[in-house]
Amino acid sequence: MILNQQDIIRTRMNKFSSAVIAIFFAQFAFAQPMPADSVKTDTARIAVTVPELVAKPDSNAVMTKADSILAYAKTFIGVTYKYASASPTQGFDCSGFVSYVFNHFGYKLPRSSKDYGTIGTKVELADCQPGDIMVFAGGNPAKRPIGHVGIVVENKNGDVHFIHSATSKHRGVVISHYNSIKYYTQRLVSIRRVI
Repeated sequence: MILNQQDIIRTRMNKFSSAVIAIFFAQFAFAQPMPADSVKTDTARIAVTVPELVAKPDSNAVMTKADSILAYAKTFIGVTYKYASASPTQGFDCSGFVSYVFNHFGYKLPRSSKDYGTIGTKVELADCQPGDIMVFAGGNPAKRPIGHVGIVVENKNGDVHFIHSATSKHRGVVISHYNSIKYYTQRLVSIRRVI
């Protein structure tokens, strides 16, 4: 079946609407967090698959802005990588993905990854929260020019997962485990909070 651009956008928005409703229902009706083993790491330890709906441990919490941003970002998992693009139908580069997601919620973020080094407030890795932006050096970690960005999905006692549009073997929008990928641990420049 061939889908046109409107069908693809409508499908993604339906996923997002369903995610918001399901998170709300899970938080208030069941008040049960999803088990930790629902996060599965692939054999290459590059990307992880995470259920679109992860209930918050605090059953009294309302959906925060960061929750909304991440629920929306997760609807794009699997969209291909495309250099210099910020389109859910054509593909995303890293900064195109981050700016597209945040712009949907009224945040005007830079279109180029090199401009993320000074936005918002700098936070330490240990203190990063869902919705913070991870800023990485590009190809040469020694020279430290910014060349990649992603959004923190979770930080559990320093164990960080982030969503980004990757150019690696698992091309496109994926959730990666920061701590297990040497490429990223060697290149972290800073973490920026804009929410």
